[in-house]
Order: sequence, then structure tokens, then C-alpha cells
Amino acid sequence: MKTLKKAAAASLGTLFAWMIAGVASAQTTASTTPGAPDTGMGGDLATNLILLAITGAVAVAGLFYLSRRMAQS
Repeated sequence: MKTLKKAAAASLGTLFAWMIAGVASAQTTASTTPGAPDTGMGGDLATNLILLAITGAVAVAGLFYLSRRMAQS
């Protein structure tokens, strides 16, 4: 049960981090060279790393929780 509460808290933290970071919007440029789209969030390295770390931790906690639950049944 503690793991579930931790996962819920991390998910809520991720939601708030996304709200603080704002929504990435597509940027258009005058260049005609095809390439990867620019979402405008490339310069926010710290924010992106924190969000990736939090979502990765939530995913690992979820997998751990599900594996323990499957082992008990």
C-alpha cells in the first residue's frame, strides 16, 4: 500500500511539473529544409530531465507493484 501511495504522489508531482512547465507548442520557421519538428522545449534541459526522471520512476514503481501483486496471486 505504501508503494501505491508513493506512486500516486509521484504522479501528482508529475502533473504539477507539467502544469508549471506549460504546454509545448509547435514552432514554425521560414526554413524549407525538412527535419524534426521544434516543440519549443529544447532549451529547458533541467525541466525535461526532471520530468523524464519522475515519469521513469513512476513507471518502474508501477511495474514493481504489478509484479509483486502478480506473484502474490
